[in-house]
Amino acid sequence: RHIKPENFTIKEDGDSVQLKLGGFELAMVQTAGQLCKSACGTMPFAAPEAILANKLGYDGILADRWSLAMLFIEVMCGLRSIEEALLPLVNAQDSSLEPSEVAAGLIFQTFARTGTVEAFCHRMVPDAQVLRPWLQPLLAGLAKVNPEARLPVSFIKASLPESVGKGPHFGI
Repeated sequence: RHIKPENFTIKEDGDSVQLKLGGFELAMVQTAGQLCKSACGTMPFAAPEAILANKLGYDGILADRWSLAMLFIEVMCGLRSIEEALLPLVNAQDSSLEPSEVAAGLIFQTFARTGTVEAFCHRMVPDAQVLRPWLQPLLAGLAKVNPEARLPVSFIKASLPESVGKGPHFGI
């Protein structure tokens, strides 16, 4: 559960760009139906259920979908954009964005409100605006506070614009 900007590397080679995910210290192979039981991740990229891990556990694959949405928001709207949006709530609670029940609750409250993702998408950097018609509904579907309501990977792949590419080296 460690999908965050710091764990990606980019390699450019002519017209080709490779984006690779690293930082597998917390990685595990998860089979369908298997639940994670330990809290982990970096705020605000960690899904609320991954921070609030309880005895019942959580689906790590669904938590990764949340993390992917937070990653896209951070990259497309500017670094620390989620933290900046949450700071007034954090300060009002006399808390921090370190992984905790309070921080997870604040993120849960923020993204449970209708229009949160749309508000972030209004702040997209100019170069990312061309992706907004595709990205906004995708983010809204991935940043659901109910893990079971998050979009499936098949929908993500099927909705990719042609400009992104779907070649053999593209995998979600």
